[in-house]
Amino acid sequence: MERATVNPWNSQRGFTLVELLVVIAIIGVMVGLLLPAVQSARESGRRSTCSNNLKQFGIALHAHHDSKGALPYGCGGPSWSDFGTTYPDTAGGFSGFVPMLPFCENNELYDRIIATGTRPDPGTQAIFRTQVANGLCPSDASSPRLATEAGRSNYLLSTGDKLVQLLCEEGAVCAAAPATTPIGVGRGLFGLNRGVRFKDVTDGVSKTIAMAEYSFSNLYTDASNYRRTVNDAHATGSYVDGTERSPRNCRAAYLGDTGYNPAANGMEYIVPGSNMYAGRVILFNTMLRPNSAVCVNRNNLTTSAWQWGTIPPRSRHPGGMQVMFADGAVLWIADTIDNGTADSYGLQGSAGPTGASIAGVWGALGTRNGGEGSSLP
Repeated sequence: MERATVNPWNSQRGFTLVELLVVIAIIGVMVGLLLPAVQSARESGRRSTCSNNLKQFGIALHAHHDSKGALPYGCGGPSWSDFGTTYPDTAGGFSGFVPMLPFCENNELYDRIIATGTRPDPGTQAIFRTQVANGLCPSDASSPRLATEAGRSNYLLSTGDKLVQLLCEEGAVCAAAPATTPIGVGRGLFGLNRGVRFKDVTDGVSKTIAMAEYSFSNLYTDASNYRRTVNDAHATGSYVDGTERSPRNCRAAYLGDTGYNPAANGMEYIVPGSNMYAGRVILFNTMLRPNSAVCVNRNNLTTSAWQWGTIPPRSRHPGGMQVMFADGAVLWIADTIDNGTADSYGLQGSAGPTGASIAGVWGALGTRNGGEGSSLP
């Protein structure tokens, strides 16, 4: 009988453990190389969407100016909107986004808001819970909005370098209620129940910021069912000791990833951008650099006392955020932009600044008539 022979080249042979580990290591290296590229591509797409949203608002601003002869107010509306003689003790009326609604394909929403005859309170009027789609930037990964909360906005209106009574007339103090209703235009492009005309932007519409991105604070619901701010890097500092109108003190209170000191910020839940329709919570200023500390006057779970605040814009894009200028151009602003001596600035007086801004290029881009003549490098 012939003995069968075995060809060693035809025999089945598996991977050795060493070979398997090498293959796994190679795959791991490839995934490690590809993952940042994928994440970068996704962030690029999200950033592009945020930019397009700002451009749409820019078109709406210009359409409003063409139709009404001026930009929308920053905070205002009929007396029943709680603007009237109640300023600055309640909600402060509608935000500038309300008169913009008809110019960004939201005519029906605008009509329904005006028909309410009430202030922008989502607790009593469901219409103010409406979320406008282009009011959100997809890069903002903050805690989800509850169905009972107001429609949010990741975009705020500029008040220039003013920290106290943000929209009051430049160099003036707004009288408290029940005094005469204050009407006027502040340092930036938006005023109290009055719109700015492009001819009043003497620094130039291509050199004056109108709107900027703002990443929302993370929120949680406490045992008493109140919504409060998580004290983390994206929180809003809340104070009544002057910190809210002192860039120096606000920066000192900010601890980075662990939030603010003291951790009393849980009292603050009506944070910037939390109600797209309310004038009091839709403003930012150009003193501290983008993505810096944010400090506002503590409102103790109400909408009062929002006339003071150090509120730089911020985003979750790495390295900066996007702004829309008065001419409609959307540009990137690095969070290293020159802001003059603002970081060490103490308490801003009630009348606010006049003349050239102390906040360098950043402050100059926020003012409409400071005479600085600054532009981006």
